[in-house]
Amino acid sequence: MSALDIQYQDVKRALAEVQRRLTELERHGEESTRNGDESHASSQAAAAAATVDADGHVVEWAAGGSSSSLPSSTALLRQKLDAATRGIENMKAMARRESVSAAAKWNGLIRNLTQEARELTDSMNRFALRLKRRDDERRGIEVMRAETSVRIDELTHEQRSLRRSRQLMSEIHDTGADVLTDLQRQGDRLKGAYRKVLDMFNSLGISTQLLRLIDRQQFLERWIVYIAMALVTLLLL
Repeated sequence: MSALDIQYQDVKRALAEVQRRLTELERHGEESTRNGDESHASSQAAAAAATVDADGHVVEWAAGGSSSSLPSSTALLRQKLDAATRGIENMKAMARRESVSAAAKWNGLIRNLTQEARELTDSMNRFALRLKRRDDERRGIEVMRAETSVRIDELTHEQRSLRRSRQLMSEIHDTGADVLTDLQRQGDRLKGAYRKVLDMFNSLGISTQLLRLIDRQQFLERWIVYIAMALVTLLLL
């Protein structure tokens, strides 16, 4: 088997592997979108790396761990596809050294490989675009959730503040009601004391009038006695 045949087989295997892995990623991406579980899709998406020798030949496809994310898996697939493209370029250079009939045959095969690689590139670009849109939507949802969480915390804090303010107002209202009750009681006591003072003043007024009446009565009686004594004295003389 010639070096060109080996290169052709390596490129075919690489393109087939890229197609298979891309199909798996698309399927897992759709499942992740339906189920809303991107971590499951990430754990199922296989990472892979292309190993290329000094001549640009694809040597092997090394599968990575299952914990790789979809973006990293897409980058590794693109690396694999780039390696296959370099292999196709090597085939073009090698085909030019073949005979005319062999070169024509290989040029046809190379065109098929080039078309297949181009279609895979377009598919990967579309998938990467869908993945980016989904990631943007996910980040937007996360931002909305974060903002909603912050708003909920703010509303909770405001609710607690309002509850404390309402409790403080209730305490102030109760204190004011107690003060008004005490003032009413004091007012009732002052009214009672005021009545007692009025009664005392009234009593003092009556006593003063009575004393004045007694003084006048004594004055009159004194003069009556003096006049009677004078009359008796005149009669005796």
